[in-house]
Amino acid sequence: MSVKIEYKDGYFQTDIQIEPSIIQKSFELFLSRDFNYKKQFLQKNYEYGFDGYSYMGQGNSINQYAEDFLHSLVISEFNPPHKYPMEFISFFNTEWKKIQDKIKSIEKSIIKNIETNINTSLVDFYNEYIGHMMSMNYYPKIDYHKNNIRLTEHKDVSLFSIFPFGIDQGLQIKNKTNQWINVPATNKAFGMTGFLLESLTNNTIKATNHRVIFNQIQNTKRFSFVFFSMPIQHHHLPILNCSSQDYINKYLNLF
Repeated sequence: MSVKIEYKDGYFQTDIQIEPSIIQKSFELFLSRDFNYKKQFLQKNYEYGFDGYSYMGQGNSINQYAEDFLHSLVISEFNPPHKYPMEFISFFNTEWKKIQDKIKSIEKSIIKNIETNINTSLVDFYNEYIGHMMSMNYYPKIDYHKNNIRLTEHKDVSLFSIFPFGIDQGLQIKNKTNQWINVPATNKAFGMTGFLLESLTNNTIKATNHRVIFNQIQNTKRFSFVFFSMPIQHHHLPILNCSSQDYINKYLNLF
């Protein structure tokens, strides 16, 4: 798959349009279930990474704050598909691998554009140590929020964060001059750099700080789907001289 990559203001634009598939309907069906069902899939039930369900107002989620206005579910290749809600069985069986292959093509195209600027082989590291998780995020319609924030400012744990189906309005990133800029809505895949890339390059390439704001003009519910490239569990990462879990702990210590 040929990928055209353009780096602009802290994120990567592509010319790739990936059909949204069945994933949003699967996620909406999961969200419609009662809490007793959904709590079976809380993050505490998974051993590695960020997998699992986080609900709005939850105080012990590791990937969102209690004051953030969203529900999220993370699935990945780090656990067998039967460990996740039954609503996603069809997605795993028919579409996960196809979308992941497209994500890999995008990420390898990005790496080709940046690898000559650092003193290590990102391609080799990527091929040997990187897997993927996907976060599904639902922001319900809200009438008012005093801080105008739906998702608090943060940088991602990943090498890259790739939104395969594009993004709706509301995402902001902090550019090189430390100014918040709006990411235009798009139906084409785009990506951002994460803390893993920042760590591997000794801060030469910074992770993209970003947040999601409340749009008072377009007061609607909002979905986003993002793939994160991150270390496979039970590995020692030679460039960072730490284990996969040690790296995640280092990331969590940022907050």
